[in-house]
Amino acid sequence: MSEDAQLPSPDLMVELSRLMVGIAYRSLDGLDPGLDLPAFRALAFIERHPGATMGALAVGVDLPPSTTTRLCDRLAAAGWVSRQHNPDNRRQVEVVLTRKGHRLVGTAVQARGRELEAVMQRMPPVQREAFEAVLPDLVAAAAGRLANAVPAWSV
Repeated sequence: MSEDAQLPSPDLMVELSRLMVGIAYRSLDGLDPGLDLPAFRALAFIERHPGATMGALAVGVDLPPSTTTRLCDRLAAAGWVSRQHNPDNRRQVEVVLTRKGHRLVGTAVQARGRELEAVMQRMPPVQREAFEAVLPDLVAAAAGRLANAVPAWSV
């Protein structure tokens, strides 16, 4: 694409992003009644940052420390995370996913993948192949644009 080429309609791109968030949210349906989007965001952050401190988790999910503590209480009560003191600094509390937490995140990610595959199947094969060809570049461009973004933005 040349630099003079027309960019896609911003309205269409915003609609696509809205639908993608909807797919991400829908992937949580039916997994566990206590799993809402804030809880999943925290679990996804913890999965990506094993042994994150409570402070890092608060920053990562963009919540005040007191709210993060209550959220972790809920996650621990559900059996999705455990908290432990850092052996090198007993004042720091680290949060890790339990096996149950790993399974839950994995199941949600698989459900999201199935939803996205179903969307792709609705496209004509030629368009699907063209999209699949540019998808790595789109992901790389988005990752570059969001490299310094707030980690909590990811779901």
